[in-house]
Amino acid sequence: MREQALGVVGRMDEIATAHGCQIEGVWGNLVSHTTFFLVNGPNAHTLEEMFVEMGVIGLNTIELYPVRPQNEVFEYLLARSEVGP
Repeated sequence: MREQALGVVGRMDEIATAHGCQIEGVWGNLVSHTTFFLVNGPNAHTLEEMFVEMGVIGLNTIELYPVRPQNEVFEYLLARSEVGP
């Protein structure tokens, strides 16, 4: 498992780019054995495929939280409130 993890570290950006994604940052917590990825990508399915190729899925639990820049969230909510329920 250690060799697999170390082998993918140098290829993460290459793999992400091949899937149309960009890794913005990666952080780890040694005590909880948790790794956090901030990834910009087209959709959750693409991110899933990227993590499968990296070999991360199957070794870890993956939780995806799709987020948008806050200004886009406000614009979306404002547009919906003008239309009505």
